[in-house]
Amino acid sequence: MSLPLIDLSHISTPQDTDTTNLYSYTSSPSMVQSASDWLHIYPKGIYKLLMYIKKKYNDMLIYITKNGN
Repeated sequence: MSLPLIDLSHISTPQDTDTTNLYSYTSSPSMVQSASDWLHIYPKGIYKLLMYIKKKYNDMLIYITKNGN
């Protein structure tokens, strides 16, 4: 069985088509601001993600590496 080829070159985003976004952005004052104004540091988030993966995938080995400077 072969899978169909999906051409992603014609897909656009709401920003591309000048439509309004259907989401809103909120930030908690407890979150630390990063270099990007839309990105915040939330250490508890990665902890929760790792605990979810541990439970769902039977404590599999995970490598966390640094990306960037």
